[in-house]
Order: sequence, then structure tokens, then C-alpha cells
Amino acid sequence: MTHKRKLRGIAILITLAFLLSLLPAGMASAATGYTALTKPTVGDGDWVTLGTVIAEVPVEALSGSDTVVLSLPSGFKFYDGDANVTVSGDTYELQGSLGGHVKVSAPDYVGGKKNGIKDVTEFNVVALSKTQLQIKVTGASETSPDAAFLKIELTSVYVKSGFTGDITLTADAPSTSAFPDGSVVVGRASAGDVTISVTDDQTSNSDFEVTIRIKESRAGSLKDKSDSIKLILPDGFVWDDSVAANDPDVYTQIWGTDVLNDCGLSFSYDDEELKIGLTNTTTSALGGAACFELTLAFYVDDESRAKYGEVTAKVRGSSSISPSEIVVGTYGDFGVTIEADDPTVEVFAGLKDQEVSDIVIKESLKGSLIDGRTVLLTLPANARWNEVNGQVPYDELRLNDAVCDYDNGVRLVFKGLTGTNNRTLKLAVDGDSSDNDAAELTIEDITVNLEAGVTGDLKVQVSGSAGLSGEITIAKVLAPVTATANVTDVKLGLSGQAAGDITITETKAGAILEDYTYTNDDGDEVTVAAEIVLDLPDGVKFTVLPKVEVVSGDLKIDAANVKRANNDNELVIPIDNDSNEASTIKISGIQYTLDRTVPEGDLQVKIKGTALVETGGTWPNSTTAAKVVNAKVVTPAPGEVKGTAVLQIGSTTMKVNGVDVEMDVAPYLKNSRTYVSARFCANALGIDNNNIMWDGATKTATIIAGAKVIQLKVGSTVMVINGANIQMDTAPELVPPGRVMLPIGWLAWALGAETSWDNETQTATLEL
Repeated sequence: MTHKRKLRGIAILITLAFLLSLLPAGMASAATGYTALTKPTVGDGDWVTLGTVIAEVPVEALSGSDTVVLSLPSGFKFYDGDANVTVSGDTYELQGSLGGHVKVSAPDYVGGKKNGIKDVTEFNVVALSKTQLQIKVTGASETSPDAAFLKIELTSVYVKSGFTGDITLTADAPSTSAFPDGSVVVGRASAGDVTISVTDDQTSNSDFEVTIRIKESRAGSLKDKSDSIKLILPDGFVWDDSVAANDPDVYTQIWGTDVLNDCGLSFSYDDEELKIGLTNTTTSALGGAACFELTLAFYVDDESRAKYGEVTAKVRGSSSISPSEIVVGTYGDFGVTIEADDPTVEVFAGLKDQEVSDIVIKESLKGSLIDGRTVLLTLPANARWNEVNGQVPYDELRLNDAVCDYDNGVRLVFKGLTGTNNRTLKLAVDGDSSDNDAAELTIEDITVNLEAGVTGDLKVQVSGSAGLSGEITIAKVLAPVTATANVTDVKLGLSGQAAGDITITETKAGAILEDYTYTNDDGDEVTVAAEIVLDLPDGVKFTVLPKVEVVSGDLKIDAANVKRANNDNELVIPIDNDSNEASTIKISGIQYTLDRTVPEGDLQVKIKGTALVETGGTWPNSTTAAKVVNAKVVTPAPGEVKGTAVLQIGSTTMKVNGVDVEMDVAPYLKNSRTYVSARFCANALGIDNNNIMWDGATKTATIIAGAKVIQLKVGSTVMVINGANIQMDTAPELVPPGRVMLPIGWLAWALGAETSWDNETQTATLEL
């Protein structure tokens, strides 16, 4: 119902509008006051024509004796000398013996409205002074009028010398008059300026054509002098004196006075100087202030003096002209430039689809690019083209013959990828700009894939037969994150050693990715949560799961699924949501277990993972986004305990340096001997699983402990150490789930450890 009500309202408005249109003109509304039909710009210190004013009052307001006094500003004059008022038809004319002309009339209609004042029998005009006129209306006898009108034409009025700005006509009337008080702007006085501008110019290496526009602020601004305007070219250039003012293609009138035919436009040449003259000012012409264009020509006369770049002509002359200089062309030689539109664009190492700067190729002169010539753009080894102009150059078509850009008759056409690893983009020039302006071609919507770990300016080598060479920077490559840490000392062969906290900070918001997409074995694209991975050196493990938290910014991590991986050599941090504000991740409570194969010195952690590196498939040896040192590996002093392991008969929990470690087999007693797992005890004393090997065919376990290689064969009482046979009194056994067990004494002796036994608690202790 609301909709219908709105439609009904619209219908009523349309009906009212139609009825109003049927009313006689003037009945719909009535206006009172003074309106200027024109507001010309004029000079000062002279007799000029100002705007015509319409005075309008309601007919019913007239009393038969309604007066109004019209005044000019001080120093202005309606007339000078003796005033002479004449009457003719419906018009009063006031003329001064020394100047001035004003007409006041009662036209039959004004703007389609019928005038109630019939003729001069119903109004009169009196000159009160040179700056004041009195108008008195004595009647309005026309039948069915719309209003009462008077037309005041300021045909020739003196403007005070030195006056600039709006010229106001003021109306004063007694309170009993139908005429209101008021004022109206009837013109504007200016100093009589001329502006000059260039509307068309050329870039050339020899001949030039230029179109200039000349505009007066008021009639008469251009002086009637032979040097009304002077244009002076710089050294090495001269005007073409074969161009005449009356040539058909030289002069174009835009508006106002026809300067060519009414003001005697002429040209006078003197090598680099052109004088534009008038024999008559535009003040005396009927067209008013002039605006026109001139198409001129000049050329290079002396190449040794002419300078490349903009050709700037000085503007002088008898007229008041601005500006004082104009650029009439650009002088250059044939050539082509190539540049990056924005070389400061920032991209991230290790990521795909990174948008770089547009590349712009410009001709210095038309015809500089030659049809069939090529442009080669070669990326460095750490980059690959991903998309060009929004298209993938590795697709089946390889973009061959696709148009990259077109301008002024020149096409830039893709010709595919060439060179090592397809790092070179080949383009060809198709067409030329000889019949047009110089071409400007843009390669846009460019994205690249970048190798992880390589930062700095991304520079493209430019070559090819089109004459371009050198290199351009198309982006600044940043690491997606930086990592810092405090450093602690850790020792060989010990577990549970505190290491420094690690802080990972995004370079910019969104640098850490939230998703990672890959293609599975079935050819389907799969998207999973991206991860940050902290990768430790070989022989080093995370003893416990450290604390991971976002301490600044709005990045979200999946804290519940932070985990150790790859035999505790890695810490995996899943990303839940990427950031809108650059964020910082802190990893604290880090503890390391080191075997005895870790080299002394800085312990470097690699920051990697799919949240930071997408391009590992292209660069398989570059999967690290950042590196940080949070520990220093030192050698224990002689006699210092490197590790302690406590095992209890029947328990699968082993305490290593005070930390519980779960085993999948428990120690047991056999023939009063304590049998333990060779692998778990070796781990407890700092030997990594990478240094413990099993040969299922010969059922032989090999343990590498520093410079010592120990071999234990199931069922054999012979232990081999560095190739020497050692006779034992018992043989190793193989128990589920596939563990080699032997008496703790023999294992400790082989590893150089000490053992002790607590019969009350049924525990054995190994110390190294």
C-alpha cells in the first residue's frame, strides 16, 4: 500500500505542474529588482559600454508617482559637458556634449512578459548630476500586463582612471516608491591583460609546428602596435618567415573580435624574433574582447647552439602579456628510453605472484621504434616471470603475438619466453609512429615469483635489436620476516638445555601467509593452512614443546596445533589468519638436546615453512626465509658430566638429565644382569638417531659416538669397536618391538660412561 500511495503522490505533482503551465506568463511568480543582462570586462580611464539593466516592479504596486535614483561610483560619469535629453517613441536618451550616452526605454515585452508601462508618456528621466539619474514612473496603462519594466542601456559611461574590480550601479528609492533599493554589477574593470598559451606543440629533431592561443581580458587589451606581442626563440632556432598572418591555416578565431580582418593582424620576422602587430585595437571592433589561435612554424638553424629538451620562447611586447615564457616544442634526437614506473614497489622473497612496477617504453621522437625490432627483458636468477599484462606466460599459447600495448601506430607484441630457465621475456615492435606523435608503451600488471633468501633491488637486464640496453629496477625485494634472539651456551651430549628466546617479526602486514595451495598426485589443487617451521641443525632436538605466542599485531596462530616434528628437530607453527597489522611472534622456553656430533660454535636456526616460502619447487635449495642464532655450542670441561640417564627395571620411563623420556621397551633383569635398550641409552647420552643404524639382514646395530664406531650383533658375544673385536660374556638380544638389548655394563663401557646400581629402587644410572 505504501508503494501505491507514493505513485498517487507523484501523479498529483504531475497534474499540478501541468495546470501551472496553463497559466498566462508572469502569473506563476513575480520578480522585483534589478538585473544586469551582461557584465563586460572593460578598461579604466575611458568611455566604455557597460551591461544593460532591467528594472522590474509589480504593476499593482505603482502609485502614479514612483521614483528611483540610479548612481555610479565616485569618479564615474553618465555624461560629461552639457546634458542633452531627447525623447523618441518609448525611449529617453541622455548624451553629454563631451561624452556619455545612456538610454532608458519601456519595451513591450521583457523575457516573454508584457510590460505595463506603455511609452514615454508614463515615465521620465532627469540627470541630477554626472553620476546620478532620476527615473519617475507616472502610470502603467497597458491592459493585462505581467509587470512594469524599464530598460537602462549604459552605452557609453566613463570609468574612473585606475579603478579595477566590479562596477556597481546603485538604486535608491523613497519608502513610498514601488522601486526597491538595491544594486547590480554592470561590469568589471581590469588593467587590460593578455594571456598567451600553447594548445599544441611537437617534439622534433628539425622542424616544428606550434599553435598558440591569445586571449584578451577585455576589448582593447591588445595594443595597436607593430610589436603588440613579441615571441623570441632560444639560440639555434629561427621562425619560419614563410608563414603569413593571412594564410588560411594560420589564424583561427575562437570568440570575440575578428583580429585578422578587423584589427589588421600582421607578422614581422627577424630570425629568432617574431613580432605580432595590430593596426587597430579590438576596442573599436564590434566583437569585443578577442580570443584567437595562431599556428606558427620554426626550425633548428644551428645544431651546435640548439639545446636538447624543451624549447622555451620568451614573451614580450607592447601589450601587457602573461606568462613571460611559453614552451613551444621539444627538441631531441631519435631514441627510445625504458624505465620502471615505480621502482620503489616492495615485494617479498620466497613468495609467488609478487606485483612489480609497470615498465614504460618511450620514443623521444616519433619513428624512433622500428617495425620488427625486439626488446628483451631478462630477470636475474632469483626471479621468474609469473604474469605479464595479467596473463600467464607459461600457458600453452605462451602469449605469442598477443598485443601488450598500442599507442600512435605502434604495437608492442609478446613473442614468448627464452633464455636460461625462461627468464627472458621477448617482445617485438609492430608498426611505427612516423605519421603520429611519439609512442609511449606500457607493460603492466606484471607479477614475478621470487627465490627465498635473496633480497635487494630486483633488476631487469634490457637488450634486443630495438636499441634499448642497460638495466632497470622494477622492485625492492624484502625478506618477509626478520628474526632476533638472545644467545645462551649449550653443551655437547646434554639434553634439556635452555636456549635463547626467538622473536620473528613481519616486515609488513600480510607477509606471513595463512594458506598454502599445492597440486596433489591426482592433479587437484589443495589448499591447507600455511606453517612456519623452525629447523634446527642435525644433532639438535627440541627437548620440550616451547611456548609460542603473538606478542604484537593481529596475526593469528593455531596455538593448539603447534608441534615438534621430524624427530623433534623441527618446531611447526600453523597460521590461522594473516595480519592486517605487521605482527611479531615470540618463541620462549626453548630447550635443546644435543648429541656429540654437533660442531662447536653458533647454533643457527632456520626460519622456513609454507607461510614464508612458496617457491621451493623452483628453487629446492632455497627454502629458508630467515636465520637466527639463539645458542652457542661449547665443549664440556674434562671430567664434567655430559649426561645422566636413570632407568628402572620394568619402567618405560627414563629420566634424562632430570627430564622424563618415554621408551617403548622397559629394562629387565636376566641372570642378575640389567638389560637396557642400546638405542634409548645412546640417545640419553647425546647420540642422535642419525648416528644409530640397524642392518636387518645381519641383525647388527651400529652406533657412532664421536670418533668411535660400535657394532653389536644380535646373538654374538663379540662387540666390534673401530674394527677391533671385543669379547663379551653375553650376547645382545632382540626383543619386541625390535629393540637390541644388552647388559648396561657392556654398553656403558663401549660409550665411555659410568654405571651405578640401586638395588632398593631397582634403578641403574648411566653418567657420561
